[in-house]
Amino acid sequence: MQPRREKAINALCWTARIWGLLILVITVLVLVSHIIFPDTEPGTYPPAENLIPASIFISVLGLAIAWKWKLAGALINLGFFSLNLLIYWLIQGKFLPLPVILVLSPIYIPGILFLVCWFLTRSLQDNESIQDS
Repeated sequence: MQPRREKAINALCWTARIWGLLILVITVLVLVSHIIFPDTEPGTYPPAENLIPASIFISVLGLAIAWKWKLAGALINLGFFSLNLLIYWLIQGKFLPLPVILVLSPIYIPGILFLVCWFLTRSLQDNESIQDS
């Protein structure tokens, strides 16, 4: 029974890793394109508006961290993505529109998968240590 469960957990972890890697690559491409081709003239962009893309970028970095440390990376991803929604609400005075949330939601899902993977791996290790006793 355990080898089957281990394979399922491993598949879940690899799904989160591959999904996170795709999100990371897309985010880096968008970041590089904004550096090479800025949208506005220097000095015309309100500094507070930089918090939104910065929180998204840190959220995506959490996906890279999750390759090594599942819990830490998942919490960074989920926390900074949630912080992004809060920052938008504070700056704009309204919630992020639903279509935008749906477009950004693929950033959130690998974090949830990494969190579930961490929990299942930990519970599997706890079960094995109980059986060894």
